[in-house]
Amino acid sequence: MAWPKLETYVHFHKRWFSKDNLKKDVVAGTVLGAQSVPDALTSGLIANVNPTYALYGNMMGMAGAALFTASPTMTVGVTSAMAAIITDVPAIQNADNPGKALFMLSILTGIVMIAFGFAKAGAALRFVSRAVLVGFVTGVGLSIAVGQLPDITGYAAKGDTHLARLFDLTLHFWKIDLTTLAIALGCIALTVLMQRMKLGAISLVLPIIIMSALSTLLKLDIQYLRDVAVVPSRLPTPMLPDFGAIPDLLVPAISLAFVGVIQGAAVSASAPNPDGTIPDASGDFVGQGIGNIVAGVFRGMPVGGSMSSTSILVQGHAATRMAKIFTAITSAIVIVALGRFVNNSAMPALSGLLIIVGYQTINQNDVRAVWRSGMPQRVTMGSTIALSLLLPLQYTVLVGVVLSGVLFVMQQSQHLSVRRLIADGDDVLEVAPPAVLPGGEVVVLQPYGSLFFATAPLLDQALPDIAATSGDSVVVLRLRGHENIGSTLSNALHRYARRLNTVGSELMLVTDSDTIKHELAASSIGTLMNSDHIFSGDEHVGKTTRRAIAAAQKWIDDRPPSPADPASDGS
Repeated sequence: MAWPKLETYVHFHKRWFSKDNLKKDVVAGTVLGAQSVPDALTSGLIANVNPTYALYGNMMGMAGAALFTASPTMTVGVTSAMAAIITDVPAIQNADNPGKALFMLSILTGIVMIAFGFAKAGAALRFVSRAVLVGFVTGVGLSIAVGQLPDITGYAAKGDTHLARLFDLTLHFWKIDLTTLAIALGCIALTVLMQRMKLGAISLVLPIIIMSALSTLLKLDIQYLRDVAVVPSRLPTPMLPDFGAIPDLLVPAISLAFVGVIQGAAVSASAPNPDGTIPDASGDFVGQGIGNIVAGVFRGMPVGGSMSSTSILVQGHAATRMAKIFTAITSAIVIVALGRFVNNSAMPALSGLLIIVGYQTINQNDVRAVWRSGMPQRVTMGSTIALSLLLPLQYTVLVGVVLSGVLFVMQQSQHLSVRRLIADGDDVLEVAPPAVLPGGEVVVLQPYGSLFFATAPLLDQALPDIAATSGDSVVVLRLRGHENIGSTLSNALHRYARRLNTVGSELMLVTDSDTIKHELAASSIGTLMNSDHIFSGDEHVGKTTRRAIAAAQKWIDDRPPSPADPASDGS
């Protein structure tokens, strides 16, 4: 794991305080610190918890992870995807004291992330298919948008899932509060207009200020943030979490950690080190884990790698990790100085902004790319999207991982072919294998594709059938390039070898894998085949196969003549 140098933890390197670096870090950190406050506020609303926990988690998680991530520019903070998962955690949403359960969830998520880091789980992420990731992110975006319908319509729709609540709202459309809806639509329209004017981060803040001020001046009877939760104008102090909630929080913690490390891996890849190298994803997992533990101790919700925040630091030419420290300091100043004004935010305006956030979470180019990749990818992506709307997101993540594995097995098990190799002077011809094994011949076969338990039936079907006329032959199966075959395939080869023996023929194997040789020796085929019929390959391609062919031909030549052989009657 690529860790920051020891001096990172013990003392500040002198170049951190050079005039040029300090100026860049202060500017970039100040910009991100100011913008991260409304971003964190919206994440808290998505999670359906007190927004204060999101503000504290963003600030303390970022500071806690600043010195420990492998990437110097990767930023840790609250994210909409992780917030959406928290919405579906009953141990928090139904708790008498949701704050303590939430803080425990942050700590557990941090512990799981650290475990992922030390287990080098970064390498395992390649086994999660793109179809699942795109489907999950799309489902998160839809969940965020649909989840705001009660706040933008003023009607508390009933139902256990987003789709159920949407259906209930449709059935009771006349209960929509038009004033609430007008404020939400006004915020959406202003945000879209300002984004088209390319006003940057202010386009996410100014519409809320305008619509909230308008609502206050007109004394509109709508819901304000202060009616839901009060954001205090003070910094967090340490607090003991709810240890009794641990059993109910284990699955959500694993799901959050998984989403966080996936996002973090994407951030790491997009934010190279100053020397141009890609940071170690597993090292970043540890940094995110430490950030979560710090966030949990200081009353914050779970955090993860943030692509948008990291991009702001990179675009602001942040030079060192100190930029993230300045970001946390700026966030603290904004919370203390402006906390009381944040409480006057109009909830319909905030929910309107969240609908835009949900829509922009969906990458339409990625969706189209997966859709064009083929039917298995379409089914996987569509299933993940549907599950995200029908199931709690904490389970959708885990089901998505299982879908990735099933998709991989399905794809690999559909691509297995067997070709016959025939010597033609100095060349080797590849032809289709015979449907029925001919008698008295050496038949060299080369399988292509993955050899594992799911392809055992395909291999059995692809091998030549054995008839009464197939005697005195040798099938040489060339397994070069395959690392292992497993017990299922070993048993399939055992059955084929027995069928060959029944008609007086033999199976020989060529492999360059010690693992396969051990698997064969440990399986039932090891007691059926002679050890000298398993040929070990080396770096000379084709040399071992030629030895096997020579041995096979000698075996045929040394066979006693069959009574049915005309050459044996002496005529």
